[in-house]
Amino acid sequence: MFKNLSIGQKIHIPIIVLMILGIFIVVLNSIYSIKSISKESQAQYISNMRDDISQGLNEKKQIGLTSVIALSKNQQIITALKNNDRESAYKILNDLSQTYKETTDYKNIKIHIHTKDTKSFLRHWNKEKYGDDLSSFRYSLLKVKKEQKPFVTIENGRAGMLLRGIAPIFDNGIYIGSVESIQGFNSLVKK
Repeated sequence: MFKNLSIGQKIHIPIIVLMILGIFIVVLNSIYSIKSISKESQAQYISNMRDDISQGLNEKKQIGLTSVIALSKNQQIITALKNNDRESAYKILNDLSQTYKETTDYKNIKIHIHTKDTKSFLRHWNKEKYGDDLSSFRYSLLKVKKEQKPFVTIENGRAGMLLRGIAPIFDNGIYIGSVESIQGFNSLVKK
């Protein structure tokens, strides 16, 4: 078959084969490069998402902690808890919650005050539900009662997995209860 071809045609065959082989190598190299770039891009995206989530979670923790520390030092709340005046406490917390909604990205922060014997004193989002004993399943409340120091935790409760800032409330150095700021993770997911 090669005997009947001219020299020009015989030269073209290896050139065409080399060109096809070269194109094949370039295509394979391009596919490998695209896969490598894609993996690097995905890894960078995942890393950025982890950093954003971590930063957002730290922000939520700081907000939870600072807000409950401020609430635990609020003289009106201390007086309301000491005098078993749920109406005064409700008004204070309702006003505060409204301010959070109007001025921050945190639209659904819930505030819960507990008595010294770990019973619900006031849920600002459900004023009529109070007096229930929380000690059997709210281990963070037992911890704040025992350690009497503010802290932040992520705790699973009846409402699901929530971030809770919890602080003890003192009246003249005597432990009279605790307050918690409860946040979901919706704002973090939206970011």
